[in-house]
Amino acid sequence: MPRLLTLDAAGRRRWFLIWQVPVLVLVVLLTTAIALTAPELLSAPAVVGGLLAVLAVSVLALWLPGSLLAVVPLVDIAAIATIRSESLGVLISSSAIALIPIICLGFHFGRWGVVAGTAGAALITALPYLRDASIPHDTQWIGALALPTVSVVLALMAQLGSTILADRSARLGLALRAAQERLDITRSIIEVLPVGLDYRGPLGERRLVNRRALELTELAGMDPDDPTRPGTSVWRKDRISRVPPEEQFVHRALSGDEIEAELIWVGEPGNQVAVAVSAHHVATAAGDPLGTVIVSSDVTELVESVRVRDQFLSTLSHELRTPLVSVVGYLDIIAEELDELPEPDAELTAMLDTARRGARTLTDRISHLLVAGSQDRLTLDLDRVDLRELVGAVADRYRAKAEKAGVGLSCDLRPVTTTADPHLLDLVVDNLVSNAVKHTAPGGSVTVTLRTEAAIELVVADTGSGLDRHESDRVFDRFYRTESARRDAVQGLGLGLSITKAVVEAHGGEIGMTTSPGQGTTVTVELPNLGG
Repeated sequence: MPRLLTLDAAGRRRWFLIWQVPVLVLVVLLTTAIALTAPELLSAPAVVGGLLAVLAVSVLALWLPGSLLAVVPLVDIAAIATIRSESLGVLISSSAIALIPIICLGFHFGRWGVVAGTAGAALITALPYLRDASIPHDTQWIGALALPTVSVVLALMAQLGSTILADRSARLGLALRAAQERLDITRSIIEVLPVGLDYRGPLGERRLVNRRALELTELAGMDPDDPTRPGTSVWRKDRISRVPPEEQFVHRALSGDEIEAELIWVGEPGNQVAVAVSAHHVATAAGDPLGTVIVSSDVTELVESVRVRDQFLSTLSHELRTPLVSVVGYLDIIAEELDELPEPDAELTAMLDTARRGARTLTDRISHLLVAGSQDRLTLDLDRVDLRELVGAVADRYRAKAEKAGVGLSCDLRPVTTTADPHLLDLVVDNLVSNAVKHTAPGGSVTVTLRTEAAIELVVADTGSGLDRHESDRVFDRFYRTESARRDAVQGLGLGLSITKAVVEAHGGEIGMTTSPGQGTTVTVELPNLGG
């Protein structure tokens, strides 16, 4: 069955430019050559009819539907055959023009096009002989068979090329549709994400943005059509100070900064939203930059819940601390009264000591809660501190407990004096030594080292159980307790290291931990050297 073309108006114009314009140009050149070399042929009906047929079918080609375009090359071949038949000697070169419509038939119309092109070539060759009622001589057979032979080869090659191109085009179309489908799925997924996603190209141009990112952009006072313009409603964590343009997350991300879950507030007062912003640069496997991805998450509920929790803990701690001070005070008075009796009741004294230890433990827990509730705004009561004496006193405080647990506790303390808050630093050392002793098995050891060079360095190392990677990543979070601590019912609120980190940073220092399962834990605290 003949293969039919399906072309729109633009497709017909392309087809006309590729296949018919060359024929038309060559026919015009042929006419010019005839006029110059054999003008008498221009009056021959066959030549005039052939030229007019080519002109007419060329005009018609712009209007014919794709299914009828096969008429055009067929008319071209017939017209060339009639022109050539008028004078075999003078117009023999005109047969070469027919190769264009012959190739067109083979390329676009399949097997029947090859057959039609070959038949047309045979007609062009035979028509002069039929008109003269003659046959080729011996030496003329080669010339007579040349055009049909070449036409068959070219038409077959055109058909083969067309088949290959059609197959590749079909496969490419399938791949393109599959890629478009994946792109549509990706875009749909990105659009419904609860987080804002904004992808910028290497030059900062916006390539992809979802609905949530646009909402947060508008809330921040940014121009959606010009996202590089600074926002007018971007605030720091205190919700009072505006973030200057050069420090806003879009500007920083496009300037090359990597941002990891940075908290900001966007929106005017009364309608502010807490947003955690991250920005990362993406590149090809070869390292060529592809752009920047900015991810923004609405964490207002989480921030508000943390604020409510801290406010509740602070209020509760204050409410509990006041009566507890009275309880501890009266227990101390009762203990002193019992000590003054000639023969104190041993059982009553033991019960009272238990109550006093419990009260002091509760006091320590409440103190931790108070510090935890205010660790983001710690106030330091600075004084000159002999760190060697302070650390040694804390170590002595836990020496008996360590001996009872079968843990060796040793110190290497250099003389160090600095300016710091002695109460809070005592809390830091207490937390570190307490944790080391609690999490070291019998037969293990805890070493406390204090030295100073450019900075003051306090190192507490133990040979305990150590921590897994996921535990060490969260160990400084408030209220986080490791699985081993929960499993072994180790007492604590999960606040010690969180408070320690807050105190160290409030002093302008840093804290780090090196740990691995079964290899123990080493905590290093570095403080500015303000001694003299």
